[in-house]
Amino acid sequence: MAKEDLCFVCTKFSELLTQMTIFPRRPRLSRVQFVASGLMVGGVFSICLPWLLSGFVEPKVERIPLAIIPTNYVARPKAVLPAENLQGEKAVRCSLELLRAGYEQLQTTRNFAAVFHKQERVDGILDEGSLIQVLSRHEPLSFYMKWLEGDAGRELLYVDGENDGEILVRLGGIRGRLLPVFRIDPDGETAREKTRHHISHMSLLNFTRTVIQHCEEDLNRLTELECKLIVDGPQSSEKWICVYTQYKKPGVAGEYRKTIHFIDRKTLLPLTVRTYRWPQAGQSISAEKLDGETLLEDYSYSDLHFNLPLTDADFRSDNPKYNFEKSK
Repeated sequence: MAKEDLCFVCTKFSELLTQMTIFPRRPRLSRVQFVASGLMVGGVFSICLPWLLSGFVEPKVERIPLAIIPTNYVARPKAVLPAENLQGEKAVRCSLELLRAGYEQLQTTRNFAAVFHKQERVDGILDEGSLIQVLSRHEPLSFYMKWLEGDAGRELLYVDGENDGEILVRLGGIRGRLLPVFRIDPDGETAREKTRHHISHMSLLNFTRTVIQHCEEDLNRLTELECKLIVDGPQSSEKWICVYTQYKKPGVAGEYRKTIHFIDRKTLLPLTVRTYRWPQAGQSISAEKLDGETLLEDYSYSDLHFNLPLTDADFRSDNPKYNFEKSK
C-alpha cells in the first residue's frame, strides 16, 4: 500500500473514532419503552386516520333545510298534451308548443329549489357525475349550490352584481378545511375547466330557453333529422313525455348526434336532457355501447319547488347554515 493511501485510511479511521466518541450510539429501548412508544404512535394514528380519510372517502352530506310551500304550478290550459305519438315536423312543433307554455308559466315564479344531477364530457373525458342541491332566484340571478355527491360538501355561491361579480367556491372534504374559499371569474378559463356551460345555465329559465332555441333550430333542418314525440311507450311515463331527435349526419346540429329531453307533464318543463356526440375519427363502437361511449351531457332536475320564502340571507356567504366563513 502506498504511503499516501495509508495516511488516507488512518485519517478516516481517526475521524470515525472521533464521531463515535462525540455521538455515542443511542441506547436501545427497553421492551416496556418499546411497547409504550408503539401504543402512543398507534393512538395518535387512530385518532388522525378518520379525519385524514374524510377528505378521500366521500362523507354523507345533509341538505340545507327549506320551508316548502305547496304551489299550484301548472302550465297554461291552452297547452294541450297530444293524445298520440307524433313524428317529424309534428313532433318538433308540438314539443315547442309545450315547452313555450312551460317557459311562460315559469316566468311568473320568483325562485326555485331542486336537486340537480349533472354529468358532462369535458375535454373528451366523461366525469362521474354530481348530485347538487340548488337554491336559485331569478332577480337578481342568484345561486347557492351544495354538492351531495361528487366532491360532497362543496359549496358554490353566485349573485349577479355582488362579490365583484365572482363565483365563491368552497371545496368539499379535507380540502375545504385546509384551503380558503376560491373566487372565480364566471367568464374565465377556470370556471370552464370542469363544466360545459356558463354558471347562468343553472337557471331553470335559461336552461329551458336553451332547449327551446335548439328545437326552433330543428324546424330549419327538418330534412336532416328524425324526431319522435312519445306520449305512450317505454320511453314515456305518467310523469313525462319523451322527445327523441336523431340527426342524419355529423355537423347538422354542431357536435350533437342525438338529443333526448323529457318534458314533465305537469310543469311542461324539460326536467331531463341528454345529448350524445358522434363517434370520434377512427373510433369503432358497437351499437350496444354507442350511447354510453358518446354521452355528452346528462342533466336532470328533481324534488322541484317554486316560490319559496327565500331572502337575501339565503344568498350570502355569512349565512350560518353555510360554510364559507368557516374556511377563512
